[in-house]
Amino acid sequence: MNKPLPLARLLACCLVFSLALVISCSENRASKQNSVTNNPDSLIGKKTYVNPVDGKSYTTDGEYKEYTPEGGVKTKSGPVQPLNVVLLTEQSKIPAIISIDELAEFIKGVDSVVIKQLSDVKDTGQIILQFTLFSDKKAKVAISYQGSIKTEHLNELSKKIEVFSFNIRTQKDSCVFQSVYGLNEGRK
Repeated sequence: MNKPLPLARLLACCLVFSLALVISCSENRASKQNSVTNNPDSLIGKKTYVNPVDGKSYTTDGEYKEYTPEGGVKTKSGPVQPLNVVLLTEQSKIPAIISIDELAEFIKGVDSVVIKQLSDVKDTGQIILQFTLFSDKKAKVAISYQGSIKTEHLNELSKKIEVFSFNIRTQKDSCVFQSVYGLNEGRK
């Protein structure tokens, strides 16, 4: 098991749910030799991640790593489970772009919005919310999903997330990450 880095330890402490961080170093154009993955856990030890949200390839000189909280993975009660956070901005650059505490609080708030918005939904599948945070304009939010999730539920979630993320800004540059959620995956 990898020893948590300060960023992973801080995020794990700040967030109610457990998260796995998959770290990426640089953004490139998507190529045909790599396939899109909806399972960030499959990236561990690999060098390229083809993003299912925007179709771009993200590569690292090292390899993708997973960090989990010291207390282990804790699941929430209810139909919506935060599964992980995927950082698509180089980990070492994030503290200069946005405060770690502010990013952790934002992710925690997104979780609350998603859980509240989807708590009564009977659909099943996974949702990926991709955020690009900027210093000079509102966040860009993209949603990708797999499973049997109705468009009306995704549209309502999108509206709530847009409102929630309207005022979040970085100190400089941009920061890209994804929050991944399971919806009724353990239910039949």
